[in-house]
Amino acid sequence: MYKIPRNVLTNYSIVAVDDEVDCLAVLARTLQHYNATVYTATNGQDALTIIQSIQPALVISDLLMPRMDGWDMLKTLQRNPQLVQIPVIALTAHTWRGDR
Repeated sequence: MYKIPRNVLTNYSIVAVDDEVDCLAVLARTLQHYNATVYTATNGQDALTIIQSIQPALVISDLLMPRMDGWDMLKTLQRNPQLVQIPVIALTAHTWRGDR
């Protein structure tokens, strides 16, 4: 079994976005365990403010959130030439075929 080194995410800043605070806490703690610098937000609008400020290495975001959902946040990132290169991983509990 391969063991992931604890420092694998050293020097990486990651923005984690989820309106479910328990899920957000688990995600942040997992990333911090691997030594990432983690910034959290509970909606896409707050996440955009953070993303524009720090230009992270990665964004991990829920899709369905209040105020601004993950879809609209992603569209906003894609329209910004300074932010379009930031990779985004989408997290969602909606796994129906129509949600894809």
